[in-house]
Amino acid sequence: MNLVLLTTFESPWGLEMIRELLKKKILPMCIICSRKLDRDEKHRKIVEERTGDRYKFPIVTEVLDGEPIPFYFVKSHNDMTSEKILQKYNPDYIVLGGADIIKENILSIPLKGTINIHPGLMPMYRGCSNVEWALYNDDYVGTTCHFVNAQIDSGEVIYQERLRIEKEDTYEQIRANMFAHGAEVLVKALEKLEKGLQSITPTEVGNYYQTMDNEKIESVKRKLIEKRYKKYDV
Repeated sequence: MNLVLLTTFESPWGLEMIRELLKKKILPMCIICSRKLDRDEKHRKIVEERTGDRYKFPIVTEVLDGEPIPFYFVKSHNDMTSEKILQKYNPDYIVLGGADIIKENILSIPLKGTINIHPGLMPMYRGCSNVEWALYNDDYVGTTCHFVNAQIDSGEVIYQERLRIEKEDTYEQIRANMFAHGAEVLVKALEKLEKGLQSITPTEVGNYYQTMDNEKIESVKRKLIEKRYKKYDV
């Protein structure tokens, strides 16, 4: 399977995807990393706030484990440099692992499509803070792998799976677990595509959620501390 991974510097989504892909002997043709210092530092702080000390950022070279995968740094995944790199490799799929919002000049390059991992069960959970909103609403938390189109979180679903949540799990642990879970869902989706299985077009309208405010996030944390969440796995 010919694929190129687009990620941002030190993105836990991208790092866990690389780790899981290599574990399953799926080697990307190359990895294109968008790097902007202010943005990357902001994203790292957000991850640290959400996960506490439950997620440890792995070192890129350790994740690659000596695999000779070409690694490119670019200013933007949508710029001419990225476009030329992608045209050179001519991949079947582009996989987004914490990438920039991708524009049409890039979306049109892969032969079979661009794939994204969304931390929510589409179509009911689209948009932002889907982990938090699912916990708040006492719904299942999960990950969806889907094709990318011009609209947000609306492409055909390839594969989705809910995250196992136990009574001992805190908000921070759940948030930390989502990164590896997303990578596992990606690999299962790629295996499905490799077998020629059809993707699923979402038929339900679903909801588009905005970023959850801090007050509601604190209520989600209290719910989990007090074990009042209604969808625990037992």
